[in-house]
Amino acid sequence: MPPLGMIIGKVDFSNLFLSLTDKHFDSVAAAKAAPAPPSTRECPYCCAAIPLKATRCSSCTAEVPNVATA
Repeated sequence: MPPLGMIIGKVDFSNLFLSLTDKHFDSVAAAKAAPAPPSTRECPYCCAAIPLKATRCSSCTAEVPNVATA
């Protein structure tokens, strides 16, 4: 964002980042090295990706235990 940095006083945006999780990172390198938070899991019957909170697979319609209760 060099044009915006020049307009508001030559701010360097290369080391700024926003964490979308509740974890804190001390540097950009630490944030990049951290694993991505999983938002899906694999259906045990058909191996399709399903949301973590799902109780039924959208591909094979099998009932799968909820991660929060399992």
